Amino acid sequence: MIGNHVFIGARTTILPGVIIGDDVVIGAGSLVTRSIPANLLAYGHPAKVAMPLDEFQARQRALLPAGPHYNEATPGRRLTMDGRAQMRNDLKLDGVGWGF
Repeated sequence: MIGNHVFIGARTTILPGVIIGDDVVIGAGSLVTRSIPANLLAYGHPAKVAMPLDEFQARQRALLPAGPHYNEATPGRRLTMDGRAQMRNDLKLDGVGWGF
């Protein structure tokens, strides 16, 4: 059973009988072999709880002002080759950027 407001990353496998609580994030490529309680971030092969979801959200909010921001990928607009090159250059340091 999968709870409400759950994000499951791409290529994640969840074994039968596993229960995932409400407000959970499962990282991409994880193998979920055991139940994950509510309000947690889990990832890995096998998936393990990394931290409470509110701590993860606080960390991401703290990174938001520091990273580069992009809004070129709005519907109906295509990112130019120069824009792509700029993104690659901006993200070389730590790979964190934000799109809106």
